[in-house]
Amino acid sequence: MRMAVTVTRSPSDLRPQTLLTGVRSPESGLESVRGLLCQSPGMKGFSLLEVVLAFLILGLALAPILSLFPSAGKQARQTSDVGQALALQERTAEELRVAAWENPHLARGLSLDPQCSQDLPVVDGGSPFFRAVENDLAPGGPLVPGPDSSINAQKPSLYRALRTYRFSVRSQMRALPTTGQVLDLSFRTLWKDFANRDSTLEMTTVVPVYSVRQGTPWVVKSRERADRLIVKACYPSRSGLSLPQLFSSGNLAAMRDLGDMVIVMLPLVYWTSYYDAQVSQFESMATTASSDIDLFRIRLAQGRLHEARAAACVNAMVYLAPALQRMATALDPATLNPKPPLVLIRNMAIETALIRAEFHRALTAAVSAYCGAYNSPGAGQLTRVQARAFLRAIDCIKLQTLTIGPEDTTFLKSMLVGFLAVEEGRDQYYADYARVESEHVLSTNSLRASFPNQSLIKGWKLYNAALEPGVTEVLHRTAGASSSSSVVGVSPASLTTE
Repeated sequence: MRMAVTVTRSPSDLRPQTLLTGVRSPESGLESVRGLLCQSPGMKGFSLLEVVLAFLILGLALAPILSLFPSAGKQARQTSDVGQALALQERTAEELRVAAWENPHLARGLSLDPQCSQDLPVVDGGSPFFRAVENDLAPGGPLVPGPDSSINAQKPSLYRALRTYRFSVRSQMRALPTTGQVLDLSFRTLWKDFANRDSTLEMTTVVPVYSVRQGTPWVVKSRERADRLIVKACYPSRSGLSLPQLFSSGNLAAMRDLGDMVIVMLPLVYWTSYYDAQVSQFESMATTASSDIDLFRIRLAQGRLHEARAAACVNAMVYLAPALQRMATALDPATLNPKPPLVLIRNMAIETALIRAEFHRALTAAVSAYCGAYNSPGAGQLTRVQARAFLRAIDCIKLQTLTIGPEDTTFLKSMLVGFLAVEEGRDQYYADYARVESEHVLSTNSLRASFPNQSLIKGWKLYNAALEPGVTEVLHRTAGASSSSSVVGVSPASLTTE
């Protein structure tokens, strides 16, 4: 007999059974949460007030840190604005420093142009210093094809950054305590900052003014050293004494005239062979130049060598001109006590007469070398250096016109007209130079009046007037001297290393 067994399960018995230890079902997790929410009275949680206080303390701690973010942004923007203003000023300062070397009339141009000292916008060609933001001359070359342009809307990022900037330059010439002049420049930049407030940055710098000046021969720049060299050259056995001690009884001025002629001419004579050797070496290098640009550089170096030689000759002539004038009237070397080496004085007097021909030779060679460099096929690869070679050629031709001649400025005028046509619209400072120089070379008289070194022209005239009578008188007074009557106790090389 079968018995029916009925099993009745409560709803809780229908829940899934846990089969693995450590694994809980979702229902068991829910029970755990209920247990936390329904804790016994002895266990407490965070109240709303505590949570609010915690967030308040956290906010107070983070407030100083969060406030740094906007101030850091403002500081970065101010630094960027000042950096841009400083970049504009440094760019202009460097440009004017180079322009002072390229254009001797820069100071005059800055003082005559009223726009330079006005606070004008740097964008859209307002300021004359930013009408072209690039230079198509070497070594950088053009940045973009076509003519140079100002900072305009075609350069949107640069235009937006600088649209509120205004720029001005004030200049003033200042004489140095010893010799020469400098150009004091004051730059000012105005702009609106991020808060639309007015900001200003000022900077000053000094630019040397390059000009053609007659220099004193190095051996006589110091009277004390010159006296020491005279004793060394003319009285080697008494080199322990100074020249004023040797001629304490008188005739010191006369001996200084003769001695200056000796110590000025000895190095020139000594370095003639070195100069000739350098000329030969450059000519050999020019014939074997491997490229057009190498030939251009060789021609430029030749011009510098010849110009340095010509400058040394003309400086010697100008310095010795007053002494030659005195020698022609009241100087008898034979009456000096102690007696100087008459053979040495006679030889140096002859060299003083020959130095004019040496000056002619060197200056003519310098003009030829500089013109050759300017017209060299390789010059187009270094256009800025090419223009400087032209400036050196102009200076040499001006000096040639006013000294050895011929006194004709036609060649100068034609050169400057052609140079202006090349540089107009390309380099502002070269073009300004050509325009001013064209006015100076209208005639020989205007060239002479505008020549920057009037003392050189006066010295040249005095030298030519005093040369023949002065040298003739010295040769007459030393006519009886023979090579055995005097011994030269110093070599020219020792004077050059004094």
